[in-house]
Amino acid sequence: MFLVDTNVISEARKGSRANPGVRAFFAAASEQEQPLYLASITIGELRRGVDLIRRRGDGTQADALEHWLAVLLEAYGDRVLVLDAEAALLHDLTVVTRNTADFFATGVAHSSVSEVVQFSMSVDTKAWLYLSGMASQAQLRAFAA
Repeated sequence: MFLVDTNVISEARKGSRANPGVRAFFAAASEQEQPLYLASITIGELRRGVDLIRRRGDGTQADALEHWLAVLLEAYGDRVLVLDAEAALLHDLTVVTRNTADFFATGVAHSSVSEVVQFSMSVDTKAWLYLSGMASQAQLRAFAA
């Protein structure tokens, strides 16, 4: 299970112009049917970016980003988690980032998008996801497949 950092999801927005490592990560995750999650703080950071661009007077760009953010929220829906680096550590999530330096001191498992890592989830993580309502039993069975 991967928690996608703000800089990775922002880069992915560029589509075919995105960093090759980011494109490769999303392609591999899709091919392997890996669950991807966003943190609520990522949504806040993206929202703040839209607001800053609007305040600078670039309404066209702000509208485009606002639309992208709405599509992103719809696509990720129940896969936006209220957590941070400490929770990622506690629940055995791997943070996918383009800025691994931000995570070295935290002890959180992290991966540069240029590294494709194998998915594994502990029994404790599965139990937490189910009990917290973050995943159904069917989703957990799919994780294990």
